[in-house]
Amino acid sequence: MPWILPESWQSSVHISPNFVLVIILYYALYLGRHQALLYGVIFGLLQDFIYYGHMIGVFSFAMGLTGYLIGLMQVFRPHFVLYTVVLIGVGVALCEMMVGSLYLLFNVTKVPYMFALTHYVLPSALFNMLFALAIYIPMRKWIDSMNLVKKEGEAS
Repeated sequence: MPWILPESWQSSVHISPNFVLVIILYYALYLGRHQALLYGVIFGLLQDFIYYGHMIGVFSFAMGLTGYLIGLMQVFRPHFVLYTVVLIGVGVALCEMMVGSLYLLFNVTKVPYMFALTHYVLPSALFNMLFALAIYIPMRKWIDSMNLVKKEGEAS
């Protein structure tokens, strides 16, 4: 995302837009954690195969587990924008930390944990929270229409 960051930050701050994970976390919050687990594993495996060749299964594991855990956090199902966006930010940060921890565990990377937290994880989480806020209304309308179709199918 070089066109978003100021020129002086581009050498030290790295933003990874993970829009698929944001959509999976919306699924986790509004449609159920089991469905989010399935989508997280499938799309994480696709990311492992297509983009990241270091280890197979890291993104699959991280995205699936993150979707499931965020689905567990949505106990009372409040429909507040801030609560939803903060949970999505926590989910993105959790996924990034899991991937970074697994890469650190298996010596794929040597980046210190605090440096990765401040230069990779938090900027990515904030950027993805802004994306989640931008698509909140369309996602809610889409999810509500999916729930309405599902309820009509059960009534028939």
